[in-house]
Parts: sequence; C-alpha cells; structure tokens
Amino acid sequence: MADRYTYIPLIGLFIIVAWGATELAERLAQPKSVLATVGVAILALCIWRTRVQLGYWQDAETLFTHTIAVTKDNCVAHDILAHALLKKGKLDDAKRNFLEAIRIRLKYGNMYNAELLHNAAVVALQQGNPTEAKQYLQQAMLTRSYPAGVPAKLAAILTAEGNLADAISLYREALAIMPNSPDVLNNLAWLLATAPEDVFRNGAEAVQLAQKACELTAYKEALFIGTLAAAYAEAGRFDDAIRTAEKARALAEANGQTNLVARNEELLALYRAGKPYRDTSLSGTANTGKP
Repeated sequence: MADRYTYIPLIGLFIIVAWGATELAERLAQPKSVLATVGVAILALCIWRTRVQLGYWQDAETLFTHTIAVTKDNCVAHDILAHALLKKGKLDDAKRNFLEAIRIRLKYGNMYNAELLHNAAVVALQQGNPTEAKQYLQQAMLTRSYPAGVPAKLAAILTAEGNLADAISLYREALAIMPNSPDVLNNLAWLLATAPEDVFRNGAEAVQLAQKACELTAYKEALFIGTLAAAYAEAGRFDDAIRTAEKARALAEANGQTNLVARNEELLALYRAGKPYRDTSLSGTANTGKP
C-alpha cells in the first residue's frame, strides 16, 4: 500500500499516543523533561525514516525497484518498472521485468496478458531480435483481446520473412481495430501495390488505402506519398503516378531525406516508361498457414 493512504487512518492513533503518553508520565510521576526527551527521540527517528523513504521516491525506477524488493509476485510493479526502464533505454532489464510480470500472471492461473507480451515484443524489436518478438506476438494473438499493435507488428515481421499472405491478412485485422492508422494503411497499400506475385496485388484498393494515409497526415509524409504513387502505377494511372512521385521527391528533398529522393527518382523512370514497380525484396509466398 502507498504510504499516503495511511496518513488519515493514523491520525486517531497519533492522538491516542500523544494523550496516552502524557497520562502515563503523570501516573509514573516522571518529570516532563523525560517525556520531552522521549518525544524528541521519536521525532528524530521519524525524520530519519522519512529521509530513507524519500530516497525511494526519486523516480519510477527507484520506487518500483523498492516495491518489488518488499513485496512478493507483484505483477503490476514489474510492469511499471519495465516501462520506466524502457524509457531509459535499459532494454535488457525492461524485457526481464515484462517477462517476470507474465510469469507471475501465469503462476496464479491467469491467461497470458496481451499487453505485456506486446511490450516484450517491442523491446525485442528494439534489440534487433524479430524472431523473439514474433514468439511474443504470436502468444498475444492467442488471447481474447490484444492491442492493435500486435497484428501490425507481427505483419511487419512476416513481411520481412516473405510471408505476404499472412502479413496482408494481419494488416487487415489491424485496420479493423485502428482504421485510421497511417502506418498500417501505408504498409498494406505498399504490399497491395508492389508485391511481385499477381495474387497479392490490388491496385484500386492500394490507391484507396494510400490516399487515406496521405490525407490523415495532410500529405506531409514523403514515404506515404511515394506509396500512393506506386499504387497509382499499379492501377494503370501513370500520369497520376508521375505527378505524385514528383511531389514525394520534392518533399523528400525539402526534408533532407536523401534516400527517399533517390528512390523516387528511380520509380519515376519506371512510371514514365509506363511500368509499375515490383518490390522483389518482398519475396512473397502464397503460404496461408496461420502464424
């Protein structure tokens, strides 16, 4: 229990102690100086304990590290501590506490917590370990409810693995949860516009998704505008593709995004030749097995 919740309940106890101490001193015929000395000693002890306690309130890390030390199987404390550590860039410690929170929940018969698994996956991705992150995300998908970030992040991992069928399915699931996510809209539009295999492409839908992503970001993201250009090209609208890719290139130049500038120049050459772009790095597969 937090210390502040004991302040009011202890008022009555303090009144009893104060009055009782005075009456006891009178009964024992002790001089008031003895009572004063005892009072000062108790006050000094309280001041010392307050200084010690204040040391635990420096920040969330020190507070909840102490909380875990004086409690047992505190799932909430491990979760909060993990977030604090994550903000400080202490990835190993953050992941360890997220996993400990999961272990505690399972120990007491609770189901996997999708939020905790999602957080552990976020840390694993920041550590450059998508395989580990995939395991956490797959476990999160088995729960009754999970954050929208779970299918979206799992879709990105499967895209990198070349499993476009399941990636597209998961992006659609993510959109059902958060239909106004520019990143998810853009990523799905890119797959539908540029996948090497015909079975995955849908130019008309890619245009709709990419347009929405651009509208949600007020056409200020060069990456999203470039995706819209690729979608136009897949839909056979090459004039629109050229005009849009030029906008993407100009915005990238203004923002100093040299990689996007070079990429849009390459894509412009294709669109001007009446050819859509095929992202061979996707290496899609028609495998539809669930992740």
